[in-house]
Amino acid sequence: LDLPEGGDKRQLGSPVGFHFGCFVATNKNELTLFKHTGGSRLVEVELPEPIEKVLGITNVVDSTGKTYLPRHRLHEDPAAGAYAIEERRGRLVLWFDFSSRLELPPDSLTLTYSVTGGTAANGIEIGQITDLYESHPGLSGGANVVRTTGAMPAKTEKQIVDEVSARLRNRDRALSYAEIARWARSFDPRIKRAQCANGVERTPNGVRRCVVIRIDVTESEFYSDDELELMRERLGRFLKSRAPLNTHFKVEIRKT
Repeated sequence: LDLPEGGDKRQLGSPVGFHFGCFVATNKNELTLFKHTGGSRLVEVELPEPIEKVLGITNVVDSTGKTYLPRHRLHEDPAAGAYAIEERRGRLVLWFDFSSRLELPPDSLTLTYSVTGGTAANGIEIGQITDLYESHPGLSGGANVVRTTGAMPAKTEKQIVDEVSARLRNRDRALSYAEIARWARSFDPRIKRAQCANGVERTPNGVRRCVVIRIDVTESEFYSDDELELMRERLGRFLKSRAPLNTHFKVEIRKT
């Protein structure tokens, strides 16, 4: 930093803080669940954690080393096995159907999934997180230097159904404004409405056409403007990954 000659460095220290040895931490933890099939052709596996804390299924593999995917993702690896997902009494249940296979069912299944504290972990003030989940060489302690923010609520059953149906109809791509709006609503349950329109945006290289998507949210459901800004950026990346090549999005948030 180059200060003006004769500048008072003490004035710089108050509004600005410099932290060294920092890293980004995510509110996520991976767990493993082992299930014996007992030779059954229909196997049910229920995750013990409440569904609002389950972030996603990371990996499913059987005792022979075969990988399993949810049914709507089988196009990614046709050789993989499949499982169905059900929500029951606040828990996530996975169903494995081996009745169509000529060979015997595998001896066991191993599920790896990630859990999170969700939005309950938002808003923790600076310096309140001081315990390490696991030890690291050369690291004896730590503390959060910024307020925690950015978590999203778990997807509702309706959001999951909307997302899966969009994937099946359009091969993971949004091809119309209505589909873009449906994808946006499936991103975060706090998004109440989404509307699309033609627009332009200014970039360092000039002006380009884009799709303006306006979303309505309830301000009281967010802890800070920083959390809203993070959701805007993540939603833009989410939509771009599901749109045709060279489609650009400009996300606008309307607070109610």
